[in-house]
Amino acid sequence: MADQLFARLFTMSRVYEPKLLDRWLGRLEADPILAPTHAQIGVRRNPYDPVDVRTSVQQYKPIELSRTKAPRYRIHCKQDAWTLSKLFLDLDGPLREAHFEAWWSALNDIASLFQLDYGFVHVDWRTRDTKETPEFSEGLGMDISDLRGCGPGNIFARTWYSPFLVNLIGSDQLPKLGHVKTDSGVTIVDLVEGPPWKATFEDLEAARAKACLTLSSIGLRVDFSKYPRLKPSAWRMDPSWDIKHDKTT
Repeated sequence: MADQLFARLFTMSRVYEPKLLDRWLGRLEADPILAPTHAQIGVRRNPYDPVDVRTSVQQYKPIELSRTKAPRYRIHCKQDAWTLSKLFLDLDGPLREAHFEAWWSALNDIASLFQLDYGFVHVDWRTRDTKETPEFSEGLGMDISDLRGCGPGNIFARTWYSPFLVNLIGSDQLPKLGHVKTDSGVTIVDLVEGPPWKATFEDLEAARAKACLTLSSIGLRVDFSKYPRLKPSAWRMDPSWDIKHDKTT
């Protein structure tokens, strides 16, 4: 079984808007496995206080949430002034099945709340030789500028695509990427059926490599071996990612 989990969620939704902030924070707070123990807003890192976090959020400043007991994690969230906002999760293994189940459910709930433009969940093994199989986690370190400039470029255990990205990929190509379903208007592609943390590395990597052949054939695969990375031939950024937010809360 895998023992690490990472998530990268990108959205044009205003993740600090009070109602939305309350809903996604509340989703974590309600589960003893997910509840953060500490929060950092600006330079302050304090024991987690639900009221303090909600009242101290500074527009366009990052929030760092962490948990110092199992399952340990770090969340980095930032609302941007003019483009995509983000929520990144790193779960520090080793993880038990209950940890995977709790986070899998929570991330899907948060993804629905955020109405994702793009996002993914990646599972991994601490014992994996990353030098032998670097392609498996290529793109895990992407940030907003990478997504805007080059597009997703890889595919993970679960990937969310907005309608714009689905149109760019082509609905007829989606089944070649994996197992497809929709939720709240966003398309979900899973590399394997069933919980990905129960799959073997070999099965996930084989499915990922096959999906990447399709991305290459349609001009959307990023060559992560080159830096700076070159924009794939078919990549076009969603024009809505350049719409400046109203800066009022």
